[in-house]
Amino acid sequence: MVATGSGAEAVTVFQTATIEGRPFGVVLLDLRVAGGMDGLETLARLRAVDPAVRAIASSGVTSDEIMESPRLHGFVGILAKPYSLDELERAVADAFRAVPVNT
Repeated sequence: MVATGSGAEAVTVFQTATIEGRPFGVVLLDLRVAGGMDGLETLARLRAVDPAVRAIASSGVTSDEIMESPRLHGFVGILAKPYSLDELERAVADAFRAVPVNT
């Protein structure tokens, strides 16, 4: 597992891992990021590196359009905040089984 502090850092780490032949299987992106790239913009940049990226959208705002229809926005799943470790494990396992969204 790798954690980053911003969308820009996530893109850099994702790109480096992909180039080095150790791509990420799943990414978890926060939809709302104060003062930085949000999850949707970060996903768009990750897709430029790997169009088949499997991404989970995470937010505390469950009425968000993306949380209601994640696949329409390129996400394979959602994880509503706050979440438990068990919920995180299930979301990641489901994402690995999901067919990537090609947007």
